[in-house]
Formats: sequence, structure tokens, C-alpha cells
Amino acid sequence: MKTLLDAHGDIDGIISWAMATPDDAPPSHSLSRSKRKAIAHWGFFLAEHGDPRKRWRGLPADDLIGEIVALRGLGPWSAHMIAIFGFGHPEIWPEGDAGVLRAAAVVFKGIRKPTMRKMIKGHESHVALCCWALLDKGKLAEFDA
Repeated sequence: MKTLLDAHGDIDGIISWAMATPDDAPPSHSLSRSKRKAIAHWGFFLAEHGDPRKRWRGLPADDLIGEIVALRGLGPWSAHMIAIFGFGHPEIWPEGDAGVLRAAAVVFKGIRKPTMRKMIKGHESHVALCCWALLDKGKLAEFDA
């Protein structure tokens, strides 16, 4: 299967393809219509408003998430992933990620949610990355004894 990058060369090519593809076109390259439309809307936003990413770099977590979810097609989960992986923001707890929540429930077993949140404050993204690593490596069961 040809990946998006193979088919379109680079990120700009992917955005151009998404913008030029009719809304009712079938999914392609393992990308749903809604994801393709979100990429297209990002391209339209860039064309109209310019690239906000430089300004976003200095924003506090809540402000950054608010700006991202204001974009059509991007919800809280997408905003959290962009903040963590795109900006390396340390204070993002991906509340809507089932894997992180499942891993945290095992790792922090017996610790109430507000207490856990106080414990990880300022390092939420790092803890989420550790939770994902436990899941990816199949190590979660070792903690669930």
C-alpha cells in the first residue's frame, strides 16, 4: 500500500492533495474522509491566516489546546497529540486517550485521580509517554499483579 508520503512527496504535498480532493471522494491511503477533510481545513486555515505554530510555541497548555480545538476537524484528542508530539509541551494529560487512562489506572492503582494529578503536575506529558511505552512493550500486566 502506498503511504501518503509516498504518494504526495511531503507534508505540503499531502495538504495540497487534501485541499484539492472533493469532500465526497472515497477514503484513500488508509485515511478516512473526516481526517482528509481536517488536513484540508488546516491547509485552508494556513492559506487564509498564515502559520500559527510559531506563536503557539509559547502558549500555556490550556491556551494551546483552545487554539487547536478551534480549528475545524480537530478535537481535544487531536489537540493533545499535537501539543505533546508537535510542541513537546510537558503539561498535557490526554484525558481522552483510552490507553493512557488504562495504563495510569494500573500504575497509580489505589491513588485517587485528584491525588495522581497533583503528583504528576508539570510532567503530565512525560507520564503519558511512559504509559504509552508500557502499553507498546506489553509491560502493563507486570504492574497489575
